[in-house]
Amino acid sequence: MKNIRKIAAVIFAFVLVFGAAFVFGASAEEFDGVIYTKKSGKYIVTGVSSAFEGELVIPAEIDGIPVEEIGERALANNTALGDVTLPASIKKVGKYAFSECPGIRKVTFAESEETVTLMEGAFSGCNNLADVTLPAHLYIIPSNCFSSCALTSVVIPEGTDTIGTKAFINSALTEVFIPASVTSIGEDAFFGCESLEGFYFQQPSVYYKQSGGVLFSAGGEDLVQYPLGRTETTYTVPSGVLYIDSGAFAFSKLKKVTISEGVEEIGVAAFSNSKVEFVSFPSTLRKISRNAFLLCKSLKSVTIPGSVTEFSDAFYGSGVETVVFENGIKTIPNDSFTNCESLKSVTIPDSVTKIASAFGGCTALEEVYIPSSVTEIAHDAFNGCENLIIKGDEGSYAIEYAVANNIPYEINQNNPDNPDNPDNPVINVVLGVPSNNKAEYRSKVTVVATAQNLPDGCRVVISGGGRNATGKERAALTIDEIKETTVFTVKVLDKNSRVLANSDGTVLQKELTVEVNSGFFAKIIAWFKALFRLLPEYTFEPKN
Repeated sequence: MKNIRKIAAVIFAFVLVFGAAFVFGASAEEFDGVIYTKKSGKYIVTGVSSAFEGELVIPAEIDGIPVEEIGERALANNTALGDVTLPASIKKVGKYAFSECPGIRKVTFAESEETVTLMEGAFSGCNNLADVTLPAHLYIIPSNCFSSCALTSVVIPEGTDTIGTKAFINSALTEVFIPASVTSIGEDAFFGCESLEGFYFQQPSVYYKQSGGVLFSAGGEDLVQYPLGRTETTYTVPSGVLYIDSGAFAFSKLKKVTISEGVEEIGVAAFSNSKVEFVSFPSTLRKISRNAFLLCKSLKSVTIPGSVTEFSDAFYGSGVETVVFENGIKTIPNDSFTNCESLKSVTIPDSVTKIASAFGGCTALEEVYIPSSVTEIAHDAFNGCENLIIKGDEGSYAIEYAVANNIPYEINQNNPDNPDNPDNPVINVVLGVPSNNKAEYRSKVTVVATAQNLPDGCRVVISGGGRNATGKERAALTIDEIKETTVFTVKVLDKNSRVLANSDGTVLQKELTVEVNSGFFAKIIAWFKALFRLLPEYTFEPKN
């Protein structure tokens, strides 16, 4: 076994030294445990010996030959490597040269008049790297250069032109000092920096600005990045903004965001994994990019303006319970609400003609009215919606689709005689339902719901315990013997059996949970009370 290990060690050393020589087309030499390859009158660091451990200090020259470069992946995945000091002679640090080196805590570039080129991922994944002295002359901080590092603060030297895509993604930054020379900041450069509190400029920039710590393009058209370390829970996107950039609010702690009129596009993953509970969209919005609200589990209600023409994959896996599509929407695109497991209510206007594979995995969706305007539905549009009932007009494609796909359906009996404006807004409707309530086992329970200022043809509907009750402005549902905790759903429907919404986007649907103690002793007590007709009766009515 020992002989096998010796042979393996010899082979490893051979590959390390001579393999590097083969790749670089030059001879490899070892000095103080560091392997160098001589090429074109300079030394390139291509690795370290298997016995090397601790701090790495690279000399400026060896026997009069300058050390100018750290080779591609030269020190990558080295768990024995400690802090790194690089000489003024270094001109280039290759791709992923120091990536995934957990022992590096500090990197120092010596003062130099040379321009240093850092390549993609040079220090990526160095999760304990907390201190970097960047070279004074640096043109680009490339993509993934310091991703997932422990850096809390970074001063980018004057003269730097570009901060690359994902340059500091998922790092520990709390503040960033940006020079006026920076002309370009790549997508997701600071994505996932959850401790970042603000951006600062040492001199005024003609390309970028900050307002309240938030990073914008100089003209204010692009909101580039919201500092994720901020503790505020509300934010209003200022007027003048046209685009919210990729990842701008991802992982933020904000709960309420108001997007002002003028914004046309929300970028890829802009709010993904954030704590946002409410977002208001402007009438100018045209595009909600893929994954914009990915896994936003706190988001409960969404109203998509009729101006929006693209929102594929936008709300995948979010926590939305109600969705209202405003008049003007023509297509509900692929994966727009896929795996939204809490989605219960969807309002579709007559402008919609196509439903793509949009609602797969929406397991809580039990009922949806599909208007006659819809003439195309993807075969898997409601894949996994096991409790779904499709409601549609007699002779409509929706009913045809339901039959063809073995989905339960109901033919709508309340078509308006003159549907000139079936989506007219409902103003100042107040829907009253009490909050959680408790009742004894086997007691009689009546749930009452009311609505105000309803247009003609609208009605209040209560469902629960396998029963339904309907009324014009008041509905009452009674269960003679309630035996288990029951959720009652109350909603206001229009003539087409669609759930109505207020003009502010509030969907007129609520739930009431009546809690019932069904334990052993509760059942015994209820049996004796029933024997003497002493079981109480409960009536839950709205307070407003």
